[in-house]
Amino acid sequence: MTETILALGTEDSAIGNLKASRIATRCEPLIPTLVWGVPPKAEAFFSLSLAPHADNGINTHWLIASSIAWPPNDAPLPSLHDVMSRFDRTELWVDPDANSQLAVMFLLKYLSDDPAFLGKLGFHQLTEALGSKWPDAALSSRRPLRPVTPADADLASRVWKAYSAPTPQDVPLLLEADLSRFPLLHDLLLALLDELPGSEDGLAATQRWILRMVAGGAETPKDLFSEPRWFTRPATYRSWQVGALIDELAHGRLPALRGIAESYFTLDMHDDPERPNRYMKSRISLSDFGRALLEGQADFAKENRIDRQWGGTRLTNETLWRWDGERRQLQAP
Repeated sequence: MTETILALGTEDSAIGNLKASRIATRCEPLIPTLVWGVPPKAEAFFSLSLAPHADNGINTHWLIASSIAWPPNDAPLPSLHDVMSRFDRTELWVDPDANSQLAVMFLLKYLSDDPAFLGKLGFHQLTEALGSKWPDAALSSRRPLRPVTPADADLASRVWKAYSAPTPQDVPLLLEADLSRFPLLHDLLLALLDELPGSEDGLAATQRWILRMVAGGAETPKDLFSEPRWFTRPATYRSWQVGALIDELAHGRLPALRGIAESYFTLDMHDDPERPNRYMKSRISLSDFGRALLEGQADFAKENRIDRQWGGTRLTNETLWRWDGERRQLQAP
């Protein structure tokens, strides 16, 4: 009897290549948004959903972003356990981006109490985005997967618990742990910590990159999102999150960026096809405050309102955890 395989990919673009390579019986995305916003609860995200789901957000159920056609709105969405139980084994193909790494921590934390399911799970850490190249015979013939062990799940649970906690104070402690089971995890944690407001300038690493790109010649938001600049950014966030950080720089009490034509980089902007066009063609420049930030002479958080989520931590001016990347030290509010 032919072995049945469920393949889970951590990027939409990866699913097409997994399907084309025919390495699995069924391919599904596992793409919760974990680098931005309030982290979902694993028990709810992976569970059976009996409620209508037409208006659910992307983080409400693991199959909301499924590559299969959704069942009718009054039909239940199956739990991950239910789908995994239909196959002989499950292969987890993990892209190298930060959100994909967190997706592994999130999934293994959920499965950590189920040795039977862990025993059916294989893991492959990709060094390049799976969707960035055409599928080939090598992908369909090799099996560079390793079994997931209870020790893997225990470590993932520790990482997820620290990241989703109400404060980030346990995350730096993980930098001293043995993270070799997940080869990209150490750098991921450093990259996430770098997105906390800086100890001196109050900027997230991606915001600092945005200002440097504008100082270096980027004249429009489109320039920021275009090659080759886009590939020089910290790899923590995707385009929507970068857009939100541009908004924060441009629309505060004391803006660091001038010239953004549209108010906010949100889904609402795409209701009018002209708005994204106006946004991308806005002529942007650094304000005097923006230049002072780059010169280390100003603090963004002291002049502007901050209210955003970092893992389980809500960052506000009153509860502002900062990160000193040079000394690798967390500074409490």
